[in-house]
Amino acid sequence: MACISLQFEDSSGSPYTVSEIDRVVVMLFVSWIPMVAPFCGCVFGGFLYDLFIYTGPSPVNTPWLGLKHLFRPSYALNARREHFRREKEEGIV
Repeated sequence: MACISLQFEDSSGSPYTVSEIDRVVVMLFVSWIPMVAPFCGCVFGGFLYDLFIYTGPSPVNTPWLGLKHLFRPSYALNARREHFRREKEEGIV
């Protein structure tokens, strides 16, 4: 069985090697970056698009960035009733 060793130099120029345990720890943390970063980028990009470009109804384009529905449940209930009333008048439901 062959063992691959990586050598690095610290600031004084003396070489040191990365052990197997250090390599496994680094691989566990670094391997998550290509899997998680695209999802975070998509969510952040969607938020920026919704904030600056999209003009239709969305949670980001409402007052308090849509958080009013969380902090005031009565507001959310009234908004939902109004939405259903408009749909019924327009014949969508």
